Amino acid sequence: MVERFLEVMKVADQLIVGIDIGSTKFSSAVALYNRSGSIQYLGHGSTPSAGLNGGRVTDPEALARAVKMALDEVRHLAGAPIQDLVISVAGAQVAPIDRRGQIRLDGARPISQREVERAIESASSEDPEGLRTIHRVVRGFAVNGESTQGPLGRYGSDLEVSLRDFAVTTELVEGIREAAGAASTRVHAFVPGGVAAGEAALTAEERQQGVILVDIGGATTDVAVYIDGELHDLSGFPLGGHHLTQDLALVLEVPLEEAERLKCRDGVSSPADAAKVPVDWGPRGIARIQRQARDGTLSGDVVRAITGARMEQILQRAKEIALRTDGHNQPQSGSIVVTGGSSRLRGIEDVASAVFGLPARRGDILQSDGFPPIADPTSSASVGLVRYCASRGAWAAQPPPEQHGGRPQRPEKEKRGWTTKSARVPERRDESVPHQQVNVIQYAGTVETRDWGKLMRDWMRGFIPVRTDA
Repeated sequence: MVERFLEVMKVADQLIVGIDIGSTKFSSAVALYNRSGSIQYLGHGSTPSAGLNGGRVTDPEALARAVKMALDEVRHLAGAPIQDLVISVAGAQVAPIDRRGQIRLDGARPISQREVERAIESASSEDPEGLRTIHRVVRGFAVNGESTQGPLGRYGSDLEVSLRDFAVTTELVEGIREAAGAASTRVHAFVPGGVAAGEAALTAEERQQGVILVDIGGATTDVAVYIDGELHDLSGFPLGGHHLTQDLALVLEVPLEEAERLKCRDGVSSPADAAKVPVDWGPRGIARIQRQARDGTLSGDVVRAITGARMEQILQRAKEIALRTDGHNQPQSGSIVVTGGSSRLRGIEDVASAVFGLPARRGDILQSDGFPPIADPTSSASVGLVRYCASRGAWAAQPPPEQHGGRPQRPEKEKRGWTTKSARVPERRDESVPHQQVNVIQYAGTVETRDWGKLMRDWMRGFIPVRTDA
């Protein structure tokens, strides 16, 4: 389990490696878990994506080559062999599954952690055919029909729980596992990209006050909603920064490389500014700006008008997802954080604020223990993935609180309706999975021999409340 893993960490340094599987690139990051129990960030990088389309494995051999290329990048960053990985996948590939459970109680005794676990077990069931759960959020409890953020210590005759699981296709999971296996590595867990990016780009205060994280990648956009410090909802859709590039290439009749250059130099503006651009969008006007694009005299206002329209569409779609009603509390106040590659475009905060009607900022990678601030939002998911692993390992070194995730128990505060809340989730074991053979790992001149695969797998089970090897 986690404690056992951390005991081994005191004897030998180990690497935490995360790869964000994107539609246009694979972003990787690596950190060193020192034997002293501290974390040291080593670096991040990116390599081209291949073999995937719309969350499906279209070319297993190309995917294997792309994963190997990403692993070569990580090996270069770490200066050591890589055996074990954690993978994040885009929200557009993640499907939510809502579950409810209920158990009867002995009303004469206060509710214990074991009864909370029993309630969660009662809500668990087999995944729909073709799907694999990778992440779970315990959204709320009710004792005798009365909603509560914390059932522990209360009295009642029945306990209800509301869960939201997040699943991806079994085809994607197995395809990525096989690609990693071809490179002599093993994937121990999958994490939604919105969760990983939130770990890198959001502050604890933002999560508590309510925040909508919009991670605009190359071909997809992830939307993660946090309320009262906890993940409330997570989704995504197949639109991203590459669509802005395609729009420019199509309208201006320029190569994609030139369209990307124009986008990065002049792209995005507020909707109000884009509407003021004096452009004739008829056939003659378009022919004129196409000539200007070819001879290098194109005004940046034209680029902003084209990219601004698409960006407004992306953010409007994100707003619809973030503010959809499903019987839970919604963030009536708070802020917007835009991360991902497209968040580097000039004026993105103004566009997001205008669309959502909330304060907005760009989501660079924030500083934390062992991690410096990084002004590169394109890698927020991969760096956040490593931080996600590291932070939960660090929490496990402390006395376990009465809730999953290692966060302190907040004072009881009643609200109407189901409320988002994390709770310790019972461990699921799969003893049918063979343990990885004992490997020799060398780093910084030291050689240690251990069943690294089993230790990593046990560690992952300690903080990701779903099976990772089934």
